[in-house]
Amino acid sequence: MKIKEERGQSIVEFAILAPVLFVILFGLVDFGRVFDAWLITTNAAREGARYTVVYASQDYLSDAEVKQLGAQKVLDYLNSSLGGRSDVTPPSLSDITVSVPSRAPGEPVTVEVSVRVQVWALVNMFLSNPAQVRGQATMRI
Repeated sequence: MKIKEERGQSIVEFAILAPVLFVILFGLVDFGRVFDAWLITTNAAREGARYTVVYASQDYLSDAEVKQLGAQKVLDYLNSSLGGRSDVTPPSLSDITVSVPSRAPGEPVTVEVSVRVQVWALVNMFLSNPAQVRGQATMRI
């Protein structure tokens, strides 16, 4: 074959493969954003559980105050970690669940929290929009 006959071949191949490559690239970026939000949410639940365990050992605090302080720590962690991300909607304080069955040593404390992440169009086929990302942590007093 002559070189003149192959001149436009690479441009045609790129034109055919470019849309597929861009879909894969943007899908990976979007998945990374949702995964990052999940990591932050799980760490916030873990941090809230840890603080709730510490507060639960304080006799001068009521059960409601212990739960309130744990939930506030979760919200503080989410607000500081998510920073200025406009694609993530953090929960309100009342949406954070802190479960303290009893304050006896060895009893579990469970913290559950969820955030909503705005999903771009390419990943919409696999996730609802906005995607709800949940984090949960359990620790013992």
